[in-house]
Amino acid sequence: MNKINYTSFFFLIRYLKKNLFDFLQVLIALVIVAFSLLAIGHLFKNFIDNNFNNITELNYSILQIIFVICIFSVGSFIRSFSINNLSEKICNEIKLEVYSNLIKTSIINFENLKIGEVIGNLTTDIASVNNLIINFLSFLVRNFIMLFGAIILMIVES
Repeated sequence: MNKINYTSFFFLIRYLKKNLFDFLQVLIALVIVAFSLLAIGHLFKNFIDNNFNNITELNYSILQIIFVICIFSVGSFIRSFSINNLSEKICNEIKLEVYSNLIKTSIINFENLKIGEVIGNLTTDIASVNNLIINFLSFLVRNFIMLFGAIILMIVES
């Protein structure tokens, strides 16, 4: 049976604490995107159920849907920009720490390794961390928010 290693996750949390303002900006944008997506479903339900009798109510429902879609698109842009910005900041901090430790390392350790190979491996690993932050963190938080929002929406609608 495989054991899950959480050390990478706690390693990432350390950097998220350093960039708390940026992380909160990502969370707020994710909340806006999740709730606007949930609101679109609710607005379409009202649109279909109530608005084929009166043209004024139909126009008002369409305007509501357009407004929520605009909020969704602006929130998605802010989320994407913020998560990329946060990821770059974290990767730059990791690079600084790794390179400062690399400089402090004794030259004897590099007898069998080529410096270009070490730098190339570090660059590849940090790019992987960047992709992990952008993809995994954003989807994880958004899906938790969507889960709680969907549960609340089901309770309200029933």
